Amino acid sequence: MNLLQLCEPVFLYICRINRIYRNGGTVPMATIQADIADLREGIQAALIQEDRSLNDAFEQIELSLIYFIDSMLVSAGVEEWNSNRIAVKDFNRRAGDNEFFDFLAEAEAIEPARERLMKSWLSTIVVSALDIPACTTITSTSCTRS
Repeated sequence: MNLLQLCEPVFLYICRINRIYRNGGTVPMATIQADIADLREGIQAALIQEDRSLNDAFEQIELSLIYFIDSMLVSAGVEEWNSNRIAVKDFNRRAGDNEFFDFLAEAEAIEPARERLMKSWLSTIVVSALDIPACTTITSTSCTRS
């Protein structure tokens, strides 16, 4: 398993929520919170099965992933999310949007695994912003449609 595979369920979920809101739908805040908590728990459960190098790599990007989740849910229109950001609740960090994009700007100089993950984040942002039909798999170079 690599970072992209570890985080891909989060990207797919964010795309799905973004699409629902773009099409005028909504999802109860409690449902989104529970789903995100389950996804984060799934990542932690997967990390238990992996070697130390993946754990170390995830530790380096975890806060950026949280910023990504917070930013994308707020920009999707999940209004209640802005006052319930994970970065504030779990990490006491309030400048997540800016720090996330600073991370992306620095990613070109980072090792290949983080660079691939950054490309996947950007792909998710583009897929969500352009309202591209649902993807079942996002990689750094493709989107497999369902």
